Amino acid sequence: MAIVKSAAVPVRITEYSETSLIAAFLTRDFGLVRTIFKGARRKAKAYGSVFDLLVLGELTFYERSSGLNILKGFAAKEDFPQLHAELERYRAAMSCLELVRAAAVEGEPAAGLFDLFHSALQACAAGRFPWQGAYAFLTAGLADTGFAPLLEVCASCAGREFPPGGKARTAFSFEEGGILCMKCGARHKVGMWLTGGALETLRRYLRARPFEASEQQLKPALTREVRGFLSRYCEFTFEQRFRMLK
Repeated sequence: MAIVKSAAVPVRITEYSETSLIAAFLTRDFGLVRTIFKGARRKAKAYGSVFDLLVLGELTFYERSSGLNILKGFAAKEDFPQLHAELERYRAAMSCLELVRAAAVEGEPAAGLFDLFHSALQACAAGRFPWQGAYAFLTAGLADTGFAPLLEVCASCAGREFPPGGKARTAFSFEEGGILCMKCGARHKVGMWLTGGALETLRRYLRARPFEASEQQLKPALTREVRGFLSRYCEFTFEQRFRMLK
């Protein structure tokens, strides 16, 4: 078995037996990596950081061609203590983790998602507005993993006939996966209506770095709308609850 190393963040820890755990990591080089941590409870003092989620470090493991990889070690490099000191910062970071758990693919390089997640952890830990950093990660993370909502053209006909600016709202269809032009909005089921401000914010977040977004405050009404959209879209796309967005 080859010994492999990669930058990583623990994303899920589950019990395997009385002495062992299964530890899943988002890694930069290999995407989602699932490992078995043998004798975990006896080695807790030496490998304590592997039990902490939201910690950036270097993972070392024995790579196996099938089944679980074997964890050799995890050395924490950045532990973001602010996340454990303030509840809202922690909740924002955990909302990012929920997307990683849902969208990360085992065995495929994930440099883009990993770098976005690292920026999101920095944003949630030290940004002025941590939830704005989380919303930016969720939007950009959806795009990086191929699940982005279509926000530039009509998801049904690829047209661009949308309501004029001002207070007009644009139809969004969860079934179609994007916004609808005025004609298609009359023919398809509309899941929700997006204000111009929310639509422009989401478009900006598709290309934003989470830490940069965490320095820009949104108005309360716009924050609620963006949060509500991301909650519903993620739950529809992955068919599971995103608890931290509730």
